[in-house]
Amino acid sequence: MIVCYVAICCIISALHHNNCMFVAHHIQTIERQFCKKLSQLPAPDRHANLGDLIPRIRKLGNSNFTQHILIKKEQICDYLILAEGKNIDYLPIGNG
Repeated sequence: MIVCYVAICCIISALHHNNCMFVAHHIQTIERQFCKKLSQLPAPDRHANLGDLIPRIRKLGNSNFTQHILIKKEQICDYLILAEGKNIDYLPIGNG
């Protein structure tokens, strides 16, 4: 059961990162397609460009994924420290 939870967390983290990169790419594409129409809006309606969202969305996906990878790296290091000098056929899976 724990293995299933760990696998699901890994998949969700990777999907979130992928979705953020996908959305950022499409915002870039949409902005290029509609740049003339967007630039014709009156000044009060043009507070920011769509492109201003791209770094924020990428940062969101990268920070979440990086945090998940760091947690997994710590867990693997802990398992290796526990296993050092022991003949272990089975390493227990942690809490996450």
